[in-house]
Amino acid sequence: MATKTYITPKFRCSFMNVFKAVPNMSNTANEYNVTALIPKDADLSGLKQAWDDVAKEEWGKIPPRLRPLYSRHKDDKGMLGDGDRKYAEADAEKQESYDAYRGCYTANLKSAETKPPKVVDANKDEIINVADFKSGDYARAVLELSSYDHKQWGPQVSVKLLVIQKLADGPAFGGGVSTAAALDMLDPAEVDPNQDLF
Repeated sequence: MATKTYITPKFRCSFMNVFKAVPNMSNTANEYNVTALIPKDADLSGLKQAWDDVAKEEWGKIPPRLRPLYSRHKDDKGMLGDGDRKYAEADAEKQESYDAYRGCYTANLKSAETKPPKVVDANKDEIINVADFKSGDYARAVLELSSYDHKQWGPQVSVKLLVIQKLADGPAFGGGVSTAAALDMLDPAEVDPNQDLF
């Protein structure tokens, strides 16, 4: 099996489940996952190189049925989806939820329940508190690309999430208010211990 590692550029996190494994879309297994919103002007040449290198190292060429790196249309199973298309095709009542997808590629980064990703902060210290890392925050990730043979589609390249590193806080999706912002709204409370509050 051929493998390569790749460090992503900075992205914004969406639909994040990196602290607890959840059922996958086909409901066949639990997995850790995050949708990475990568700006379309980011340099992804290293990812393309790693993708091609894995294929050539394993099979000597790019297999004809290898899924593409970039999705070309809605039903394409490429690693990188089109955030603008996701926004445009969303139902009207849900479109606002996908506003941050515009101008981005989307990548569903995941790892198996038996191999949880390492979740760290900017100093590489492990993040324990789930509230410290949420959807909307900015991050980067270390990925492992590896070759495998799919029963139906033949030679393919898999992408596994090894490490996700929070880089900065970001606004919560859906216009929510962060806990820190809510705390800033409160002045120190003056309570008389001898006064009956109710």
